[in-house]
Amino acid sequence: ILTFSCAVYFLRLFAMSISFRLINILTQIKEMSNSKRSITPAQGRLLDRLSDSRDFSITIPAIGSRAAKQKAYYRQQLLNKTVDINLSHIELRYLVQSFRTLTKKELNKKYALELLKQLFETYYTQRTPDLSGELRYSICHVDILLNKDKIKE
Repeated sequence: ILTFSCAVYFLRLFAMSISFRLINILTQIKEMSNSKRSITPAQGRLLDRLSDSRDFSITIPAIGSRAAKQKAYYRQQLLNKTVDINLSHIELRYLVQSFRTLTKKELNKKYALELLKQLFETYYTQRTPDLSGELRYSICHVDILLNKDKIKE
């Protein structure tokens, strides 16, 4: 649920992620409620999940497997801004995973956001959980790259 919320908000607003905003809001609620009443277990679990500093990045293995070669290929296409999303399911997975190899300096914000939005709108609802999951992870990775430094710790 969290990564889906993160993905939808990120794609609609192209702004600060809901997860980081919720951390701030829930932290304030927790601070206020400590003096009056305790937060519910569900609120506590949500706060723990949101404040987790999970890293969604991946590295391309040095081993010359087909997957490694394809991820490196799509990574280069992302850097060159030459991606074509009319791909087979497995190639789409490699493309989507390659977003998670980018650093903040390498990320072209406008291109990445437009491409992620297009991928999300085209492929997210095709009932392929593996691709949908990879899309959520990549969206969260890009969101963290773009917005993490805007959040007060």
